[in-house]
Amino acid sequence: MGNGYSDFPRYRKVKKLNGVSVIICTYNGADRLTETIRHIANQKVNPDILWEVILVDNASTDNSKEVTQNEWNRHKCKAKLKIIDQPIPGKQLALEKGYEVAKYEYWLTCDDDNWLEENFVQLTYEIMSSNEKIGVLGGPNEALCELDPPEWFKWFQKDYAAGPQGDIYTGKVSEGNITWKRGFVWGAGMIVRKSAWEKLIADGFRTSMSCRKGTELSSGGDSEACYALVLAGWHVWYDNRLKLKHCMPAGRLDWNYLIRLFSGFGVATVGLELYEKAIKLGHADTDDEEIYKQDWKYEFKRAVKELRKYGLRKILSLRFSQDNKTEIPMLEFYLAKVKELWKDRKEYNAKFEEIKKATWKKKFLRTKSRSSQIS
Repeated sequence: MGNGYSDFPRYRKVKKLNGVSVIICTYNGADRLTETIRHIANQKVNPDILWEVILVDNASTDNSKEVTQNEWNRHKCKAKLKIIDQPIPGKQLALEKGYEVAKYEYWLTCDDDNWLEENFVQLTYEIMSSNEKIGVLGGPNEALCELDPPEWFKWFQKDYAAGPQGDIYTGKVSEGNITWKRGFVWGAGMIVRKSAWEKLIADGFRTSMSCRKGTELSSGGDSEACYALVLAGWHVWYDNRLKLKHCMPAGRLDWNYLIRLFSGFGVATVGLELYEKAIKLGHADTDDEEIYKQDWKYEFKRAVKELRKYGLRKILSLRFSQDNKTEIPMLEFYLAKVKELWKDRKEYNAKFEEIKKATWKKKFLRTKSRSSQIS
């Protein structure tokens, strides 16, 4: 699946070097980076563990690089700090630039508003090195709000990548292998195995979705990476000990921001559902024929049906309502999903076939349950 990027990284084949590469992507993050860097510099890591910190400046127009370097110099951290540029806007491109220069086997994505607990890097190394089948690892994120959060935030904090990461259907939080219970972790604090990702790319995978770009609220790239690694045979793992604080400035605790967030989710879910269907195929508790019936026409009708439940009058009144009604975000979600499905009507079915037949995808044996482990 093409991503529109002509210069997709060609990773050098080097000997696997166990260690942790902390990758921070920032766009105009000068006012956020001081505390983020302080928490990284104060990590308690065994001296025999190799680790490094990489800041990727993603087309910033502020002094993000200077703030980072100045704060780093204030601490006596033994890890090496690298500062590099990615002039093309887009978190996915910034991450790829970080991946290109990362030396170590475990890539830890730390957003510029994430405060890692002091044992985060140490635990990352211990967990990833204890099980070579883990391709992706994550943990719970605690929201740290600049202002007292509005009443509605408790219902939507997971949409801000905050709180425990539970089963997408039941909400139940499980530790260990969550490959079939959830299948992804949030990008904030996500750890990826370098050799797993590089093999995925070498076998032909190309991302087709994006993460954030500047102030845009596009999404989906992190989840797509997790789903692709699942299809390639890797485990997604969750550990409650991997804690970080996810800072929420006042501007994000705004109702209009939430609406924009859900609109972005509606767009992203069209592409992500293709991966979810591909993951379900081949398992004994899945009716493959039912999955095959879920083509573009089926999905478009289903999304329109969800919208029609609101009724035209209610849709119009809700969209322009200033009241913080919890149904409005889902309304915006379905409106965006319908628009994206219509936009994708000529390519949707072909995209699913492309994922289903991808050369980078592992052929799974039929298992008794999706909760079963990947062999």
